[in-house]
Amino acid sequence: MNLRRWSVVALIPMLLSGCVATGGRTTSETPPSTSSTTAPSRTSTELESDADAQWIVYQGLNDLLRVIRPDGSGDKMALPNGPTGAFHPDWSRDGQWLAFNVDSAGDGTRDIWIAKWDGSDARMLVDCQVPCRDADSPAWSPDGTRIAFNQIDNVDGHNLGSRVQTVDVATGEISTVFATEGAEYAGGQRWSPDGSLLVVELTRFVNDGNDTEETTGGTIGVIDLAAKPATLRLLAPFDSLWNYPDWHPTLDLILFAAGGEDAL
Repeated sequence: MNLRRWSVVALIPMLLSGCVATGGRTTSETPPSTSSTTAPSRTSTELESDADAQWIVYQGLNDLLRVIRPDGSGDKMALPNGPTGAFHPDWSRDGQWLAFNVDSAGDGTRDIWIAKWDGSDARMLVDCQVPCRDADSPAWSPDGTRIAFNQIDNVDGHNLGSRVQTVDVATGEISTVFATEGAEYAGGQRWSPDGSLLVVELTRFVNDGNDTEETTGGTIGVIDLAAKPATLRLLAPFDSLWNYPDWHPTLDLILFAAGGEDAL
């Protein structure tokens, strides 16, 4: 099933609990590496220059991640030594790490990987093993210690709801923060600036079949991570067809797509 389609951009203000982060962050602990790749040999001057530069990561042809400077210069592969078929990238707030998806050629599942800004030390962080179908859309927490993602399982051709989860980058421990049931699925999660909330997209399909494409509605909601258990507050009814949410890095604003029937 396809949970991502195009529509129209809009903004909605949000009131945040706690303090709002106003600047960059420092990752408290360098993620451990069980397996790694090494970027091609380059001089220390080149590496220092690249490390100090601003980079935009984007998804190129054939699911190859690339990076480019804001002025359009320096376009190059983000992962020169793989893995191939990477997509859905997200920067850590300090700009030192990338999280991204890779589809496994072996069992057809979707895993979560991380790599350093220069493509080195690439490793799998979340191994989506059957019945898991997708561990998708990774998003770094503001403090750099966790990555949020959504997981969908496939059991006998049916996708029985979804789970919004977080993984501890240092330990690999996974926690479920929210779950949906039936033919309703959460995804596209993004953190509030203070790390206390997640905004998610929710999409309803006509049934839970793995190949189902027809939807009946969509909206976005906010998960309060401080609540025990975590709670979800919808920001609009399902017939609003809102999707693609993302939080402003410092302000209490959520960017989202708002469209009509053709936008889903």
